[in-house]
Amino acid sequence: MPMCAWWGHPCRNAGDRYLQITAPVQPGNGGGPMLDSAGKLMGVVVSKLDAIRLTKITGDMAQNVNFAIHVNVLRSFLDANSVDYDSASSDKPLAPTAIAEKARGFTVLVQKPAASW
Repeated sequence: MPMCAWWGHPCRNAGDRYLQITAPVQPGNGGGPMLDSAGKLMGVVVSKLDAIRLTKITGDMAQNVNFAIHVNVLRSFLDANSVDYDSASSDKPLAPTAIAEKARGFTVLVQKPAASW
């Protein structure tokens, strides 16, 4: 099972489009990168399980069931829209601090403008 090195938690395939991750996801994490131990992009965080709704159905509280769009879906989107991107070639594991530094080079904060009313 691959490790989601950004958080250090295991992740697994959840169909062809998504990866299920056990790393905690908080408001504002959406759009964040999910990186492997070499700092390569595996996916982008998109959602978390509605644990309250599931608890009402099953009677059990699920924790840390979250999802990222698989990198292959992202590649297909970028290719279809003629967007250039670089692909990493190394599988050499990096220290968490090196992964964080690498991620700073391609991660930006996107904020919704404040309402002017």
